[in-house]
Amino acid sequence: TNGSEPFQIVKHRILKPIIPRSNFIDSLSKLQLMTLPDMDEISGMTINSTDAGSIVVEVATRQFYRNYHYSDPMEFAERYTEAKNISEIVSMIITILK
Repeated sequence: TNGSEPFQIVKHRILKPIIPRSNFIDSLSKLQLMTLPDMDEISGMTINSTDAGSIVVEVATRQFYRNYHYSDPMEFAERYTEAKNISEIVSMIITILK
């Protein structure tokens, strides 16, 4: 594509947590999913490589929407609680939403 065409959904599936929904939401809340700052807002958290992976989070409720990103959070997980939390969130989602 030349970038002007809209994205098309080729395949989708509904994911359901393997634990009760309330436990899943509580776990995400404890890891501050709704309130983690964007990586660019954290002093000293700067990526120096050009091939780092990125995580973009979009969170929405009926009254609230925000998005934020982290590039290569595992690189910063030992020094920054925020990077550790986003790494744990991703691991939890991969494990629970099979």
